[in-house]
Amino acid sequence: MEESFFDSFLAILILFAIVLAISYIVRKRIKSNFEKNRKRESHYKLTGKQVANIILENNWINDVEVLKSKEDLPDYYDPKNKQINLRESNYDCTSISAISIAAHEVGHALQFKEDHILMRLAIFIFPAANFGATMSWLFLIAGLIFPGFEQMFLIGLFLLGLAFFYQIINIPIEINASRRALNLLIENSLIIEDEKQYVKEVLTAASHTYAAAPASVISEFINSIKRRS
Repeated sequence: MEESFFDSFLAILILFAIVLAISYIVRKRIKSNFEKNRKRESHYKLTGKQVANIILENNWINDVEVLKSKEDLPDYYDPKNKQINLRESNYDCTSISAISIAAHEVGHALQFKEDHILMRLAIFIFPAANFGATMSWLFLIAGLIFPGFEQMFLIGLFLLGLAFFYQIINIPIEINASRRALNLLIENSLIIEDEKQYVKEVLTAASHTYAAAPASVISEFINSIKRRS
């Protein structure tokens, strides 16, 4: 019994160590790329807002508004309210990072306009996935602590699975948006040849943030199974 517990505990520690290591490497690379290219002025000195509006206009998207959000909030496209929200440092800034992120978010607006199948699926399951990500631990804890509450534990795993599924389908969506962003910047003559490699660095780093996200969900899932067994 003690040996089984020790083995389970050791496996959990190793799993968390791997997840933390991956997250640390990804965060460090992302921070390095963003900081480096945030200091690099773009050739045409257009702000993130200007770049987003130019691409939207050139793609006949007239119902999407570009707004400034607080610095501590993420950049995101809101399909429900037809808004692109850029944090202050990307909204008003003329750096490579700012225009790359702005183009990335416009990429999501184009996905929505074109009825991108994964984009539609992500929007459909987001409410359930968001509920699962925030509430699954309550069901898991109830199933672990209270005798006869095994079904609560299974519900918790199901909710956690929804959050994981959302993160998985979000990866190709983000990668596609980043690929679109580079092409949009080139097609609309918003960057010069020498800036392509820097834009790629920013967009690749942005995609990696979403690629690392499912690791935390997997960790929680396996941890819950270990505890239950």
